[in-house]
Amino acid sequence: MQSSQIMVVAIIAIIFGSLALRDYWKHQARQQRSKDSSSDSEDADELNARIDLLEERVRTLEKIVTDPRDNLSRQINNL
Repeated sequence: MQSSQIMVVAIIAIIFGSLALRDYWKHQARQQRSKDSSSDSEDADELNARIDLLEERVRTLEKIVTDPRDNLSRQINNL
């Protein structure tokens, strides 16, 4: 092979190597993002469960506070 042919082969190898590296890095970044989003969804699920629990507790407290029998009892105790 002549030196010009070796140069062309080297340039082509560099181009394909850089394209392969670029695709590999993109793939790694996509995997990292999907891993991050799965942990985010787990955190969101946990927070939603806590919100549901707190909403139920607030409903229970509202029932207690707005119960007419309890209100009457308070008024009697205030006298």
